[in-house]
Amino acid sequence: LPESFKTIPTGAFYKCTSLESINLDNVEIIGRSAFIGAKSLSEINLDSIKTVSYRAFKDCSSLQKITIGNEITTLTLGAFQGCSDNLEIHFGSLDVWNNCIVKYGSADANGLTNAKAYRLFVNGVEITGDFVAPDSWTKIADGLFSGVSITSITLHDNIESIGEYAFYATAIDKVDVPDSVKSIGASAFSYCKNIEYVNINESSQLEFLGDSAFSYCEKIESLYIPPLVKNLDAHYLVLYCNKLKEFTFSPNSQLEYLNVSFGFVDYVTIYLPDSVKVIKDLDINVNWNSGLVIGENSQLERMEGKIFDRYSGNIFIPKNLSYISDSWAEFQFSPKITIHPENTNFKVVDGCFIDVSTKSIRASTYVNSQVATVPTDGSVTTLHKSSGGAIKYIPLAITSIDYKTWDNATGYLHELTYEGTIEQWKTITAGKTLEDVKSIQCSDGKINASGNIIE
Repeated sequence: LPESFKTIPTGAFYKCTSLESINLDNVEIIGRSAFIGAKSLSEINLDSIKTVSYRAFKDCSSLQKITIGNEITTLTLGAFQGCSDNLEIHFGSLDVWNNCIVKYGSADANGLTNAKAYRLFVNGVEITGDFVAPDSWTKIADGLFSGVSITSITLHDNIESIGEYAFYATAIDKVDVPDSVKSIGASAFSYCKNIEYVNINESSQLEFLGDSAFSYCEKIESLYIPPLVKNLDAHYLVLYCNKLKEFTFSPNSQLEYLNVSFGFVDYVTIYLPDSVKVIKDLDINVNWNSGLVIGENSQLERMEGKIFDRYSGNIFIPKNLSYISDSWAEFQFSPKITIHPENTNFKVVDGCFIDVSTKSIRASTYVNSQVATVPTDGSVTTLHKSSGGAIKYIPLAITSIDYKTWDNATGYLHELTYEGTIEQWKTITAGKTLEDVKSIQCSDGKINASGNIIE
């Protein structure tokens, strides 16, 4: 290329399948997808390059060796995805390697090779097995070790951040998080299937945990959330951590918001810190022997999204709780609900858990093996989604019924009785077919879930 040629434009050599070599000695910038699909390239020297853009060498399937010089300042994740199974990437120094790697916007790239295994060399020495981070490092870059064959990592107390996908799908077996770390990025340790132990101290400065940070870590048995984490909005943080038995919080927790799903976790009980004001989509499932314990002094104000799923355990409604979502307790199996005596937003009457402000039943439970009794005094007018598990008789006081009121509530088709006529029933159900209902006996005949007369 001419000496004045400093930039390889976007897609410049797109699918140039016959290109076997190129001299880039004067080039500084390689644009996005510049060599994508150049399947005959086998080795490339990037000594003078300062920037390698997203997917610059994607699908260069014969590329076996890449040499990156110390001029590099921006090396984008995903730059080498789809390259040879035997790819070697050579850097001049550890600091250059850690400091140059960046993400491309919101692109879903979890490493230089998109997690595909490759051999990494720094100063001619292969990075493999046990790795000790240099004292000069203050961060672990996004996707840094993704695809690198390390088995253990030692981090010192100067590290302040662990980037997104930093150790994605590596073979490390434990994580000691230094107290100095303030943030752990999304998917940082995701698919690290050998990790059995994560050590986070009470003195940790950790404030942020990203979504999926430990997802698919199948051997982890416990995870501790230190006191400075105030907002834990990481829905898939422990997705498919099937051996997780403890998910605990600091006794000095400052947590105010919790959005973590436990729907695919076995045998874990969550003891909610009193400081939490909002919980969302916890997916607590008694079928997996999970539970949620809310204390007498809880400051909880809102339950958003699906908190319980197929749940028959104990539910405590604390003093300040004023809002629960439509899907807060899906597929209920007669949960046992108690309410703080100073909470006036909800009440339990004859097995019906009632939202006072909306005059709606939000759950029902059997009392001494007897079905719940819906109030007839006008204090209740609506049956909410998944609330009908223990309700068999519907009085005229009810004016609105969600078609999923009995949805999978106790695992069988329900036979109901309604005080009014068939036409009145069709009005209060808006003519919709009710799920998991076999029949409704009205005052003037019997109908099926779709409203058709059967007797």
